[in-house]
Amino acid sequence: MKPRPVEGGGSGAEVKGALGQGGDGPVTVTAFISSQRAEHDVSVRLACHVLGVSESWYFKHRNRPPTPRQPRRAELAAAARRLPRTSRG
Repeated sequence: MKPRPVEGGGSGAEVKGALGQGGDGPVTVTAFISSQRAEHDVSVRLACHVLGVSESWYFKHRNRPPTPRQPRRAELAAAARRLPRTSRG
């Protein structure tokens, strides 16, 4: 699988694999890295290496608030997931 760039990332900001199947922004990726550290004691260095992002990229983005677009996209995605359930009867 070809590495894909992380939205808002610079050099060294790539995510390999299917973390969220595309469109994962810095907030999502940094939250994932942080959760792996908290839940499974995975080092930031290892998680960054596996995801193809630099440690400096992680520390740059980890405390940034979501962009204005991200909460709206999350709302739309949640609404889209509810549609099939409501239309089934």
